[in-house]
Amino acid sequence: MAVPPSLKGLQAFEAAARTGSFAAAAEELSVSAAAVSQLIRTVEEQMGRKLFHRVNRRVVLTEAGVEMLPRLTMAFQEIGSVARQLDIRLSYGPHYREHPTEDIVQDAVYPVCAPGLADTIKPEGLASLPLIHTGWGPTGASFPSWHNWFEAAGIEPGRAAQRGLSANSSRAALDLAISGLGVALAQGIYCAEALEDGRLVRPLAQALELRQPYCLTIPERSARRDVVAAFRQWLIDECRRAVNSPALR
Repeated sequence: MAVPPSLKGLQAFEAAARTGSFAAAAEELSVSAAAVSQLIRTVEEQMGRKLFHRVNRRVVLTEAGVEMLPRLTMAFQEIGSVARQLDIRLSYGPHYREHPTEDIVQDAVYPVCAPGLADTIKPEGLASLPLIHTGWGPTGASFPSWHNWFEAAGIEPGRAAQRGLSANSSRAALDLAISGLGVALAQGIYCAEALEDGRLVRPLAQALELRQPYCLTIPERSARRDVVAAFRQWLIDECRRAVNSPALR
């Protein structure tokens, strides 16, 4: 196996196999059914074997899928059990200085969209396409907006920077972009995997660095536990791998 399946892809397969439905898996994972289907297709390609038979809008597990399901379900249950015992937080900016906090990555936002939509984009024409605006919430108040992006790119957007679709989270914005509904501004730690597997592309190179780093906060009482130390290192490695992805260069 040249490329190991992604954790998100395995989650999508496990949820779809356990519930018997891509739609139910999508609801559980807060993504679209199309995103679940694409994630599973990518896992199948990476593994070199089919996990589902698709028959008349129904999905039926293959022999390989039947073999994988109980192992993955048990693994994710164990991960969930461990995660509930962890006292650890990844945040944008240092919001928990009462506990030991470390800066782990400096990220940026990138315009991303589905490959089909990218074919129609020119720098001067981006303002005419659907833009996806993300409501970052109070902690993301300093995140760049589309207005900031157009300004940095030297493009006069007119009213285009205010028009478009709205999403209440980074995940929702990415889901809309993957579905081909518009162009989103996405953080590298969220969009790197979708860029790597081809679900998203960067139509234009202009990126904007975030004003604050992503930080990891772990109370001292938790930091001494081996399982927390292992999870900390895994999380740091994953975040740094994402922001240093060749797809973001």
